Amino acid sequence: MYDSLFFQLWFPVIILKDVVIPEMNANLDSTKSQQLTMSGFFVFLGCIFFMACFKGVSDRRKWWSSLPIHSFKGPPFCLNEYMPYLRFEDIMQALCLTNHPYPPYADCFHDARQIIDEFNEHYMTNYIPGWISCIDESMSVWLNKFCPRWMCVPRKPHPFGNEYHTICNGDLKIGTPIMFRVELVEGKDRPPQLGRKEFEEHGKTVGLMLRMSKNLWNTGKVVTMDSGLSVSKGILAMREKGVFGQALVKPRGRRWPVLVPGKYIDEYYQDKPIGYCKTLEQVVDGVKFFIHCQKEETFVTKIMSCHGVLTRVEDLS
Repeated sequence: MYDSLFFQLWFPVIILKDVVIPEMNANLDSTKSQQLTMSGFFVFLGCIFFMACFKGVSDRRKWWSSLPIHSFKGPPFCLNEYMPYLRFEDIMQALCLTNHPYPPYADCFHDARQIIDEFNEHYMTNYIPGWISCIDESMSVWLNKFCPRWMCVPRKPHPFGNEYHTICNGDLKIGTPIMFRVELVEGKDRPPQLGRKEFEEHGKTVGLMLRMSKNLWNTGKVVTMDSGLSVSKGILAMREKGVFGQALVKPRGRRWPVLVPGKYIDEYYQDKPIGYCKTLEQVVDGVKFFIHCQKEETFVTKIMSCHGVLTRVEDLS
């Protein structure tokens, strides 16, 4: 499949046709620039994608240089044959992602909300994930610290930019790890006029777990998460929606998550050999809640879930 067709399959192209391109054409000066078409917009995106693949070219104008290509400095190729530089700059300045009117209050994420909602709705309607998915945090790289909600997350490979909660298909047997829902981390920059997010009446973390797993409700599929989402109430809430959540368990300071007797588990495993496994089973409001444990060299791995483990017969089959 051609890359352009692959992009059109996985991206909600309808918002480009109905919103982005009409709004950009309204912003373009008709006396200086011709109207933008879908194919022209894809060429514009292609130029951006190519530039994003290479480091060390700080001045964007060098991609349209008339100088010969140099092996050790400057861009590895030029984009003149695809789009003139002035045309690229006109489109960049006219870029618009929404046709929603601005609210009467300050909302620094207003321009991005519509396209994020369309992206999530597109995947809710058209994509079926595999048997296991993963919720994590991802960075949208920004080097300009004046962009809305700019942050630095040192543990990330690209630490500067906007942070998103994301969920990806983890079953590599059916293809690449497709990202099928995103949620921007707004923090205190979220306008109070927008009210609480969906399901936040159960708590912020539980609400996040329910929203991110929404595509998988009533499927009996598995969602794996890191220790930041090891909230027993959230695992049980996902179980009510027909999704089996599992999360790595770590202490938060001196305290363990609710329903996780971490101190007693560690004491029990002190004299056990490396690789020793056992599951602590509890029943909460008629629902089984498990803590799967395995002894490592210097610690005990703990995973909370509402599902069991494969038996020997099931594993061999």
